[in-house]
Amino acid sequence: MPTLLIASRNAHKAEEIAAILSDSFAVQTLAKFPTAPEVV
Repeated sequence: MPTLLIASRNAHKAEEIAAILSDSFAVQTLAKFPTAPEVV
């Protein structure tokens, strides 16, 4: 299964996206990458 990285630290937004796409993608967020720079 492909992984989709959500470029957000907003947990609620990630939950909404995962609910829609979790059948097709393993959804990850920037929380897994704490040293990632801020997204602007």
